[in-house]
Amino acid sequence: MGHRGGRRLDSLSLLQRQMVSLRFYADLPVITIAERLEIPEGTVKSRLHSTVAALRRRLQQKEVI
Repeated sequence: MGHRGGRRLDSLSLLQRQMVSLRFYADLPVITIAERLEIPEGTVKSRLHSTVAALRRRLQQKEVI
């Protein structure tokens, strides 16, 4: 994500950063993330979806993407 993307991640909660890092940087499957964070798989899926959507909107507003 580069430097600009890293600053966008700073605006996320700790749990959101953990999920994004485990999913997209460590390339772990959702079930593994759920197990590691001790939260339901559905929670990981829904929070990843909403987090990625929010990041996408922010980046589009800043005309980064």
